[in-house]
Amino acid sequence: MVDAGVQVVSDSVYEVTYTLTKVGVYTMQVRNANLEHLFDSQMQITCQATQADPTNTVLTGDALTDATAGIIYTFNVTLFDSGNNRLPAGGDSLTILLEPDLTSTKTEIFDNNDGSYTV
Repeated sequence: MVDAGVQVVSDSVYEVTYTLTKVGVYTMQVRNANLEHLFDSQMQITCQATQADPTNTVLTGDALTDATAGIIYTFNVTLFDSGNNRLPAGGDSLTILLEPDLTSTKTEIFDNNDGSYTV
């Protein structure tokens, strides 16, 4: 379902607003009050993921809750936007902070170029 609204601007002029939240290809048609398709009003819209939403970030892998001193561990970070769409590309900047003082620690972050990172 798409949230949409129509507002009359002036005689025979309307403003349409809509919000797409899921990535994909949509077809839009303009129809009159009798639901007749208006000539040349069908168009294709491609909705893409936006910027990462930290509240939708997913961490997976070993040692996210328990680790042994001296052993190198890896985990994955996958980024999603506010519509919960996985980001299709990399390029985001990530920093890993560890307690007790939340300082940056020596880590390698590999950009998988698909919205996920291996730390």
